[in-house]
Amino acid sequence: MEKQEALIIHPYTYITLIGEDYLLYNTINGEYIRGNDLNIAKIIKRLLSTNSQWIYHVPTEDKDIGLSNFILEVKEKNIGDYIKNYNKQGAIQFYPIKNIQHDIKRYKGYSEYKSGDNVAKYLHELSIYINNQCTQKCQSCNQSYKQYTFCRKEKEIINIDLKALSTFIEKTALPSLYRINIWGGNIWNYPQLKELQLELSTLNVDIYYHTYISNFNLKQIDLNSFKHIVILVNIAEYKETYNEAFHVIENIEYNFFITNETELNMAHSLIKKHQLIHYQIRPVYNKKNYEFFKEFVFINEEDIFERTHTFQDIFRNDTLNCNYFGKMVIFENGDVFTDVNQKATGNIYQNSISELIWKELETGKSWLRIRKQQKPCNKCIFREFCPPTSNIEMALRKNDLCYKSME
Repeated sequence: MEKQEALIIHPYTYITLIGEDYLLYNTINGEYIRGNDLNIAKIIKRLLSTNSQWIYHVPTEDKDIGLSNFILEVKEKNIGDYIKNYNKQGAIQFYPIKNIQHDIKRYKGYSEYKSGDNVAKYLHELSIYINNQCTQKCQSCNQSYKQYTFCRKEKEIINIDLKALSTFIEKTALPSLYRINIWGGNIWNYPQLKELQLELSTLNVDIYYHTYISNFNLKQIDLNSFKHIVILVNIAEYKETYNEAFHVIENIEYNFFITNETELNMAHSLIKKHQLIHYQIRPVYNKKNYEFFKEFVFINEEDIFERTHTFQDIFRNDTLNCNYFGKMVIFENGDVFTDVNQKATGNIYQNSISELIWKELETGKSWLRIRKQQKPCNKCIFREFCPPTSNIEMALRKNDLCYKSME
């Protein structure tokens, strides 16, 4: 029985090869090997071939210093093993394969999926602008909502048609919907707010009511009527009178929007001063604070690998964009978006939720927008490990918010 030396890569290792750049990642312990070497790249290419079973039989003449060091690192990081007397008829090794049961490619050509509720299971989160009226004069109005879901107003005052909205939501079974966000304008000015609450209470989902801090008045709002309230605070326009709105209450979350380091420090001070429990800090790009983003938002290799990535994490980033996937935004005029920076997918008066989901999966540019399709990320071995692109990248008109763009 013929025996020879063999390099065996463990099945819990994820491999990326782009040209001569390679990355081997241990999804159990987070260890990885990255490099750029033509000979090693050729070996990895053979390992990635269908029939290899991630086993490379090492010819004696191929063992140079570079390969020997590579093998040593593979063993040290438990990415694989090296067997000097490997039996070519040994046990079969299975390597990981991405398997998406409901991939859009499988749906195409099957009309029963398109017309039924099969794709409705993909909708997880719904954001609804119930009006666009607000008397505040915030400097950041109609800017932040294109980077994060945020309040907004328009000159023509419109309140969403509650009956049409209810019909749109109720006529399709939504088994995976777990969150609805209510936005304005000033949501407290919506004339059918109580009726809306009653309608939504029949759904088994969490309802979050978002309000700008200057529109939030504890004396006029019964907190017991709202399970979740999110208060938006633009630190650049912070006033001392806002302190009345800071309360350590379980059902209130605070979102602080900042544009520079001074505002970041102020947000931290407010969080500490008021002992806030539920909060998020969101950096907003204003076309003047690129350097702030480079210092506080851009990521480097250490940031990317500070946690261990599972195969599920990696395959998800290789398939869909979790910043958008499963989410829809409804404007007060009935238009429906999967990304407010793109054209409306449809509207609540003419389309069903299933139709809009199918349209996004088939022709959309949000749910399935992955780094592998975006320049220059498509040429980077870290593309499946980085956070997916978001509206921040669109605001900066730059996909690579990372150390590589600063080299």
